[in-house]
Amino acid sequence: MDKDETCEIIPQQTYARHVVFYPVSVVWDAIRDFDAHGSWLPHVEATEMLDSPSGDIRTIRRLRFSDGSYADEQVTKVDDEENILEYTLVGETAWPIRDVRGIIAATGDESATLVERTVNFNSVGDPGAASVLIANFNAGLLESLEHLSVYLGTQLVEGDAIPI
Repeated sequence: MDKDETCEIIPQQTYARHVVFYPVSVVWDAIRDFDAHGSWLPHVEATEMLDSPSGDIRTIRRLRFSDGSYADEQVTKVDDEENILEYTLVGETAWPIRDVRGIIAATGDESATLVERTVNFNSVGDPGAASVLIANFNAGLLESLEHLSVYLGTQLVEGDAIPI
């Protein structure tokens, strides 16, 4: 019997949004560079591309976290007109979650961009533990968007992006 068959499966959704004061084209370039996410995702020590170039459909990257765990994520959709990147978690994780689907979207103009992150997943196990997991995911999503803003500032200073 699969261990998930004896545990409660709870559908979850986490969401965060943050306004960054950079042009949407600059923000989208940073989001679309799937390999560079490690520069602004909290608790990520390294990223490793496992197969195709960064940002292509079916690209798989491995995120290595500061606690020694890792997660493999695969790009499932890139929409350059709507500025949407979608990904799924593939393989096993150290966390009691499965069926993970993430969406990052950017909308804005030349002065500011609203970045939204949504993660849908099923938590497996104790509902109390699921509440803690949701709180951690929500905090992590918001923190990642704050880090993205700092990362963009660093990139602009270094000249890797179009200055405002």
